[in-house]
Amino acid sequence: MGKAAENQSIRLVEVLLKCGMVIKKISEALSILIDKRATLEEKMIKSYFLKLASAQGRISEQLLQVLPWPEPQIKNETLTELIRIADEIDGKLEAFLKAAHYDLNYLEQYFEHQFASELERSQLLEDSLKVFASLTKAADSADYKSTSQAETE
Repeated sequence: MGKAAENQSIRLVEVLLKCGMVIKKISEALSILIDKRATLEEKMIKSYFLKLASAQGRISEQLLQVLPWPEPQIKNETLTELIRIADEIDGKLEAFLKAAHYDLNYLEQYFEHQFASELERSQLLEDSLKVFASLTKAADSADYKSTSQAETE
């Protein structure tokens, strides 16, 4: 394995860890929401969190598929974008969990409305899905190249 492939493998694992951390924190947030009365904002937050977890899971799945490849296939810019998105999502989750752990009444009465609005404006889900699409395209292209090379040999 060349140095470029090794460096990319390290970055892929870093992104996988971040995706896993995001999914874990979303699970924690959802477990808190299950135990309390659901407001409209909570339903919106819960729905958004579920979609984010799904997107992060799909990204992880794509990264796990490309991880064993011998040559770098994912652009460094894409990996940097994935890390940025995961860090942004983590920041939002930390704010939510801090409010939830502080006091559920505070969460419901003062925090949820603004937080739900911020989530909708954040474009985190859209950004995640856009990067997932570029990962899928890169993986499909690399898979096609490797299949074509194997057929010619």
